[in-house]
Amino acid sequence: MCWLTLFNEFCPQESVASLKFGNRAQKVKNHAVCNEDKDEQALLSSYKSEIEQLRDQLANVRCDLRSQWLSLTMAQASQADALEMERLQRASAQAHEEKHVIVNELVKQQQAVRVKQLYHNEQGITRAIG
Repeated sequence: MCWLTLFNEFCPQESVASLKFGNRAQKVKNHAVCNEDKDEQALLSSYKSEIEQLRDQLANVRCDLRSQWLSLTMAQASQADALEMERLQRASAQAHEEKHVIVNELVKQQQAVRVKQLYHNEQGITRAIG
């Protein structure tokens, strides 16, 4: 805060100096800090609470990491299960195809046996008649 008067015509330098001082004083910023002298017991108590907070943070981080690891492990297991299921389906399809081929061969063999039996029966009838 600066006070100027218009009656100070005889010392204009003093008025200018007062204005400059007011300008500098306006730019000053104060930051109040309360000085605390903590006793050893208070310091020990604050350190213990800080340690507890850090332990809680560490436990939360460990829990998050464990959860992420379990999720990743389950995803890998699911992927492995899916691959195993696909492999089993392919094996089942291949076994079904092989079974189909074997059944067709057996049907052909049975038909050949029936044809031979019919042929032999016909030969026997022809001999008996002739």
